[in-house]
Amino acid sequence: MLRYLEKEGVKKAVVTSTRQESARKRLANAEILHFFDFVLGGDQILNSKPNPEIYVTACQKLDEKPFNCVALEDSDNGVLSALNAGLVVIQVPDLVQPSANVRALGHRIAKSLVEVENILRMM
Repeated sequence: MLRYLEKEGVKKAVVTSTRQESARKRLANAEILHFFDFVLGGDQILNSKPNPEIYVTACQKLDEKPFNCVALEDSDNGVLSALNAGLVVIQVPDLVQPSANVRALGHRIAKSLVEVENILRMM
């Protein structure tokens, strides 16, 4: 998926509640840090998810309007944050499935990143 997005010239950022330094290390260890324009960590904002601040900030740094951006999220708080910021959201649950309240919000829920890539190719 990252190779596809790179080939298409899509801007990409990691927006995480994790401290930026820790997230950068994990991405570097996974050998995927170079795919992203930047990493925005929870230690770089005042209000954490589900507040939309982190996504609003990311969109500003990308110089993009939120409605032109897609957020891939695993958690309910992340989904709420991205939706409240005005992004299109695709949720890819990890260990915890979305709550009924979050499912009712009408965003896409994918089973895997392979499914996400297929969705993005159709957008």
